[in-house]
Formats: sequence, C-alpha cells, structure tokens
Amino acid sequence: MRVIILFLTLLASVNAYSQSDLTFSQAYQKFNQAYQANNLSERIKYGKIAYELGIEKYGEKAKTSYVLALNWAVSLVEENNRKSARKRVELFQYVIEGYKTIYGQDSEKLIEPYIYYKQAIVAARPKEKRQYLQSVISGLEVINKKVEQGSLTQAYIAQVIADTYGKIGDAQTAGEWYQSSYDIYKEQLPENDYRLGIAAFNMGKSSLRQRSFYEAKQYFEQALLGFISEDGRNHKYELSTRAFLVSTLEKMGDSDEATEHVVALGKITPWKPNQRHQPLYRVQPRYPRKALDKGIDGWVALSFTISPTGNVEDIDVVESSNRLFEKPSKDALAKWRYAPKFVDGKAVKSEKLNVRLDFKRHN
Repeated sequence: MRVIILFLTLLASVNAYSQSDLTFSQAYQKFNQAYQANNLSERIKYGKIAYELGIEKYGEKAKTSYVLALNWAVSLVEENNRKSARKRVELFQYVIEGYKTIYGQDSEKLIEPYIYYKQAIVAARPKEKRQYLQSVISGLEVINKKVEQGSLTQAYIAQVIADTYGKIGDAQTAGEWYQSSYDIYKEQLPENDYRLGIAAFNMGKSSLRQRSFYEAKQYFEQALLGFISEDGRNHKYELSTRAFLVSTLEKMGDSDEATEHVVALGKITPWKPNQRHQPLYRVQPRYPRKALDKGIDGWVALSFTISPTGNVEDIDVVESSNRLFEKPSKDALAKWRYAPKFVDGKAVKSEKLNVRLDFKRHN
C-alpha cells in the first residue's frame, strides 16, 4: 500500500508541472497506467524512463528522484530477471541512503526499501552478499528500537530480520527473532489470521531444525488455521504446511495421523500421470555392509503403486546393478508417503510408477 500511495502522490505533483515538463509527465503517466493495468513490462520500461528524466529535472538528491528509483527497482524485483540483479541492488542502496538523509535512519519509511533490498541481494548473490545482508539487519534493528514496543509493525520487522539472519546461515539467531515475531502476533491476532499463520509456520520450521518434533507439530497445526480459506488465496502455504506436518508426524512415528494431511494434499493437488511424483516423506536406504566392504556403488530401479492413503505398495525391482542393493531399496521405499491420486473427488490407487535409488559411497 505504501508504494501505491507514493505513486498517486507523485502523480498529483507531476500533473501540476508546465508544458515544458511534458516528456517527464508523459513517462510517469504511462508508468502509472501500466501499474494500474498490471503490465509489468511497461512498468519497467516507463519506470526507467521516468527515473532517468526525473534525475535530470530534480537532481540525484531530491525526494522525487528517490521515489522514482524505488518505483523502478520494485518493478525490476517483480520481474526477477538475472540480467538486472546488480542494478536492483544499486537502486535500493541509492534509495536507502537517500531516505536516511531525508527521514532519518530510524524512519518506518525505510522498512519497505530494506525488504526489497534484501530480495535484490539474495537474487544478485554479489561477493558482498553477507556484508549487504548484515546492513539490512542493522538498519532494521535501528528502526525496531524506535517503533512501538509490542506493535504489529515490530512483529513484522522481527520477522524480516529473522528471514535475513536465515539467509546468512545463522539459524539460531533467526529462531530467536521468529519467536519475538510470533509472540506479538499471537497476543494480538485471531488464530485464523494469515500473519499469525506465517509466524507459526516459521516457528514450526525452526523447531523442526532442532528436532523438537512435538513443538513443530503444534506450530504447523496452528499455521493451518491461518492458511485454510474458502477462496484459496493461501493455497501454496497450506500445501507447504501440510507437507511439513506429514514429515513431522512420520518422524514422530504417527503415520496414521499423517494420513489426514497426505490425503488432503492429494485432494487439492492435481494428479498428472506423466509427471515425476515427489514423495511427501522419504527415508534413505541403508547402505549394505557387504557393498561397503567391497567398495561397490550401485543403483536400483523399482516400480510401485500409491494407495488411497498415500502409502507405497506393490513394490517390484525392475532392474539393479547388484542384488545387494535390492532389499534395502524396497525396505526404504515401503516407508515413503505420497499424495494419492484422486478421481471424481475420491482417493484411488494409482497406476504403476517408477523410481531409481542410487547408492554412492562418500570418500
């Protein structure tokens, strides 16, 4: 919403300029029209033109120039073209430094540029990636100290800081910030709020990394309450949460309870006969002792069916490099879970599918 407001505010000022400013005015008008029409390629085209003409007219240190840069940069982020990755990083650096000068480094107006800057850094993967991401964390921490304690804004900032720590590989600190975000959301939001769902989902993944399976289960179940909606707007998050629940429950030994989510995933995921079906849960086969002693690598090709409850059945060895690998492969595959096939709203047994398991020693 903040970006839209900037668009409309700037447009009003553009319309006030004289005939001599028509070229810039036209470029910005076309940018705004493209935004309203959801035409990304036109947004990028005219966002760039408006920015370049705006720099000529107002100078590099004008507030209007920073807004124009932000508009163009956000459009480039949405396009996510590898060729513009470095340019996106440069534009957000320019915007952030300008906003700091105009509004102060603790201004909430910097939150959105920092979020997009983080995305740009991750996409560009510059050699300074860690340094740049640390600057995002530092900047957001400054803002976090100023905003109202326990506010939804603070919860949102904490979540972004946690995400950024995750990007630099600091899972422990990320978990602490996710906890801070979750605590605020849980205190202030209803259980079916999407934002609380995201916070609970993040806590579930954090708990899973620590092998705290019972806690992970509770968080994922809570997350589902925020993602299940009749209009399906949170469909992808429901899918991810149910998949994590299947894995968590299987690791807890609760295969029967996992079946509810396995079947639900099958019901809401279209079955495509020719696609490569990915297991919701899998275990690695045991490497045969004799094969290790002999220094043998190998593979096994198997066929199988998926039952209406998502269990693997009718396992047959199609081919193998060595019989030593066959039994471990069949034993492992029998524990896998897949989303079942649905026909006319009912779970049915699938046709025969194929998978290959490879055995390679690590030197």
